[in-house]
Amino acid sequence: MKKIFLFSALTLILLILIFHDLFLRIFLKTSFFEYQILGNVTPFKPENRTVRVGISTEPTLNFGVLPQGFLARKRLNLTNHEALPAKFRVEVLGRVRSLVSVSESEFILSPNETKILEIAFNASKLGNYTGKLRIWVRVPRTQALNFLLGII
Repeated sequence: MKKIFLFSALTLILLILIFHDLFLRIFLKTSFFEYQILGNVTPFKPENRTVRVGISTEPTLNFGVLPQGFLARKRLNLTNHEALPAKFRVEVLGRVRSLVSVSESEFILSPNETKILEIAFNASKLGNYTGKLRIWVRVPRTQALNFLLGII
């Protein structure tokens, strides 16, 4: 019995690796949303003591104009509104990628659970930076498939 189960589990994993994209579409609902990231790094000048940070209600993480060497942080509240657990995967894209870090890049949230994701912009290099924060969400199509969140 154990050998059959082990063989079945290994076969399933092999099939997942071979048919990954098809597998995801069949067994998981997959969606993503994006936030534009903006930041302008200027030379640090002691006489300029004002740091302008952008605030927006749109899907934009505007870090504004920052003196070189400063670190700015923003927070996003992510909530799983699904009836089943959801796996979140966060990635930073674009020119801003080398300056932006996130507190967690992958995690699972139970139904109605909320996590605060911290996004940090390290103004280490001069320039005007843009990019995207993309958040993938994967939810099993049935409760019996919840175990898949731990292996994808």
